[in-house]
Amino acid sequence: MTDQFNPSAPGEGASGFDADAAREDMGLSDEEFALLAGRAREEIAARLEAVRQGFRESDLPGVALNSHTIKSVAASLGAEGVRRVAERLELCAREGDADRCSRHLPSMEGEAGWLLKVLGRL
Repeated sequence: MTDQFNPSAPGEGASGFDADAAREDMGLSDEEFALLAGRAREEIAARLEAVRQGFRESDLPGVALNSHTIKSVAASLGAEGVRRVAERLELCAREGDADRCSRHLPSMEGEAGWLLKVLGRL
């Protein structure tokens, strides 16, 4: 089940997520972890779409809230790269800096997109 970041893979972020290590750290069976991963995938996908909508609607408080949730879910899985970029996006949104936020969105989409692919394979 090992899924680690491959720095040579185009378009994939440096999330460093290791599904086996996360499962072991949580003390979960493969089946339990697959259930958790599926729910985490659904939450991250929904929140990522809400972040995009927040950008379309110039809703920085919404971007901050949804980035915060992505950060929390990623942290619970040990997906450090996603957690870091979500935190950066959350902070600049809370500060009201739309320009800086827009520079972080591609990183968020790349990191979260990679994690969604990994979680979808579990």
